[in-house]
Amino acid sequence: MTDPGVVEAVLQLSMGLPLLVELLALARPRTIEEVDAGGHLADVAVERFVQWITDPKTVSYVVRRTYRL
Repeated sequence: MTDPGVVEAVLQLSMGLPLLVELLALARPRTIEEVDAGGHLADVAVERFVQWITDPKTVSYVVRRTYRL
């Protein structure tokens, strides 16, 4: 059974974005601390999103805007 705190952490970190929810859930975190494990899961989601953008300037813009939160 999944800890309700872990589910809540996944939902908060992903902001409800389906791709990020799936990415975080696939890691099968058992504790709240494992949900973001240093931020690398969010980085992977951004990298997967921008891999389909062919213009380097656009990639740079998207990455800068993403981490400006």
